[in-house]
Amino acid sequence: MIRSKGIQGNYDLPASGNLDASLRWGFAGGRGLLNIFCSDIFQTSMISPVIDYGGQYMRSGYKCWRRAGVALTWKFGGYTEKRREAVDTGRFK
Repeated sequence: MIRSKGIQGNYDLPASGNLDASLRWGFAGGRGLLNIFCSDIFQTSMISPVIDYGGQYMRSGYKCWRRAGVALTWKFGGYTEKRREAVDTGRFK
């Protein structure tokens, strides 16, 4: 994702963006799912807005963090959905 630089009121907003990646692998006949992910790989998603207007100068600095993880999902099976009667919508006509 990329955001171009811009002006918001008297703020000058610099360009920013982030790159996320994910790898998913299904195994055991679709019952298992392994997900490895990383978000904001280059840590460039947060901006540092600047005000330079009428003799006033202010720079705001914010931090951003990279996030990485591994998730394992297992479907145990054996679930059967309950059969339900159709909803009576006759009164809406």
